[in-house]
This record gives sequence, structure tokens and C-alpha cells, in this order.
Amino acid sequence: MFWTKLAFKSFYFRRRQQWLTLLALTATILLWLAVSHVKDSSREHFVRSISGVDLVVGARGGGLNLLLYSVFRIGNPTNEVHWQSLQPIIDHPRVSWTVPIQLGDSYRGFRVVGTSTGFFEHIQYANRQSLRFAQGQPFVEDGDQVVLGAEVARRLNHQLGDRIIITHGLVDTSLSRHDENPFEVVGILERTGTPIDQSVHISMAALDRIHHNWQTGTYVPGSDVLGRFQPRQVTALMVGLESRLRVFELQRQINRMGPEPLMAILPGATLAELWQMMSIAEQALSVIAHLVLGLGLLAVLAQLSTGLETRRQELWLLRTLGLRPWQMLWILMLETLLLVLLAMLLAMSLLSMLSWLLQDWALLRFSILMPVYVPLLSQLQQLAWVLVLALFLTLWPALRAYKQSQQYG
Repeated sequence: MFWTKLAFKSFYFRRRQQWLTLLALTATILLWLAVSHVKDSSREHFVRSISGVDLVVGARGGGLNLLLYSVFRIGNPTNEVHWQSLQPIIDHPRVSWTVPIQLGDSYRGFRVVGTSTGFFEHIQYANRQSLRFAQGQPFVEDGDQVVLGAEVARRLNHQLGDRIIITHGLVDTSLSRHDENPFEVVGILERTGTPIDQSVHISMAALDRIHHNWQTGTYVPGSDVLGRFQPRQVTALMVGLESRLRVFELQRQINRMGPEPLMAILPGATLAELWQMMSIAEQALSVIAHLVLGLGLLAVLAQLSTGLETRRQELWLLRTLGLRPWQMLWILMLETLLLVLLAMLLAMSLLSMLSWLLQDWALLRFSILMPVYVPLLSQLQQLAWVLVLALFLTLWPALRAYKQSQQYG
């Protein structure tokens, strides 16, 4: 229609006056979408990181802290657990399988996880998906072999057969490297979107062996010890039961075990506790994002209101050309519609680009997989409501223009 084309041309003619409003509105929508994307991505990342594990056992302390360092590799263990103290749990008749976890060493910024071959058989992620090998096979329990997570292999460009040197502790220095015990890469896992992708996996026996001649964080040369090592201490123990109906009963038994104080947590329940703690921060960020979005919409309202004072002559010309007041009302609202839609498209495009550029940084800095932003149906529905609200706020200046155009008629 003629007045629709006129609205497009009017919007294009005033592009220089509207670019600042467009920039502010794009920034507010971008912030609003980014908060939602980070919240949804972090929740999905935490939820998919562990599946099929009924109990996580570790030294007595905070349950949330135990979950964070044993599953998500966030933080450091408060204490270790002696292997003998875990033997009653391993031999318990209701326990189907156990997987030990030992943390403390690193490789070029990635965590080294000492474990058993049962890790690749029993640990699952997302909706009970089993770990799969993109290349190679599991390590041998008594061998100097290593299995890399997908992200470790990708970022460090490792292939099967490569030799790597593990660092004692989390700080990589020349004096802290286990140069006397190089490891051969025998397997690379498929991508899971969990902390497993950023982990380097070796056997408990190999981890214990390379620490045999280390005292107080320093390597002391001595005779190499060969043969099978029995783990002395572990960070945590993943437990799978024959029947989940007895999980609370076994949890109570473990929490009362002695002489070493132990603690057993349910991953799902502890994760719910984490969400409860984070909900206040999420709500605060959400409120701030909505306030900023409201300010952006008010900027649109202010731009339209002040713009009417400079468009009196234009309104008079339009009425002279025969446009009716309701058509002029439509032109003003269509200009707002174009402005908001353009800001939404720019915000979504910028967020997609930024999430693509920053996903590696988020993975290494926070161990959180941040997927490239793709608008969800729920977000598109929310954006539709934002558009409706913007049009509603436009009614007041548009009605003023409507009344002014009637005076010219």
C-alpha cells in the first residue's frame, strides 16, 4: 500500500537520527538475550554432566563442594579419602559398580583425572548416554597410557601415539613436571559437552606410581618401583547401585561409617541445591536485564515524542496529499515496528557471533560449554511480547500525531 511504502521511506530518510536509538535498543535486547542464553546454557551444561551415578562419596564436608570438584572439576578437594576406608562400600552387596576419581595433577592447563577402566564403562552423561571413543581404546590399568577428552585433543592437536608429560599440581613449571614418566596417548573420547572433554584420564596405578618419588611437591630421585600399585588415597568414589530403591539407606550407612568420616551425596539432589543457591543471582540478573530492556523501549518512546515536534510540516504535507489520520497513525507505528524488528535482528546476530567467538574462552575459563546462540521458540515468543509492548508505548505519541493531523484536515 502507498502509506506502507511511505513508512519505509520515512524510516530510511530519518536513519541518521534514529541510529542512536537503534544502537541503544539493540544493546538492551542483546543484554536481555545474553542473560537468558547464559542461564540456559549453564543449566544444560550442569544437568548433562553426570547421569547414572547414584552416589558420590568423598571426605566429609560440603556436599556441594564435593559435587563441584568431583564431577565438574571446579575448585579443589578439601581432603582425600584412604582407599581402605572405601573398601566396605566397594564390597557392599547392594553396590553394582564403583569408579574412583583422583585429582591433583594437570597437563597444560587441563585437569588430570586418575581413575579406572570402569570410568569408560559406567560413567554416563546427558540422558544416560555412554562414553564413546572417537579414536583408540581405554588405557591399560598398569601402563603409562592416557585417554584424552575431545577438547584437550582438539586444542592441543594431539593424535594417537603422542607422548605427553604430566605436571605435578595445577601450576606448570619445569620443576613440577613428571619428566621421568611420559605417557602415551592411546584413546580420544568423543565430544560430550561436559567437563570430560577437558580432562586427561590415566589409571590410578599409573598416577600413584609417578608420585612414588615425590615428597612435599618435589621430585626426589630414587629407585623406580615396578609392579602393580594399590591406590592409597582417592578424591571421590562414584557409586552405582543394584537398585535405586536402597539409595537413601546406603547413604545413611556411609555417612555413619568410621573410623574415617565419609559423606555420600545424591548428585541430583545436590544439583537442585546448587540451582536454589543460584536462583537469587539469576533473578537479580533477570531483573536488571528487564530494567535495561525497559529503558531501551522508553528511549524509543522519547525519540518518537521529540521527533513529532520536528515533523509538523511533514504531517501537514501528508494531510495535503490526502492521507487520512488513521493512515498517518499507521505510518508512525510501522516506523516503530521497523526500528524494533531491526534491533532484534541485530541483537540476535551479534549474540550468535559473540557466543561463537567466546565459547572456547568460556570452556577453558569456567569449564562451561557455551553453544552458539540459536533463538528458541520461547525466546521468540518473548520477543513478540516485547514488540507488542513497543507498539503499545508508541500509541501515545502516535495519537498525538493523529490529533495534530486532524487539525490540518
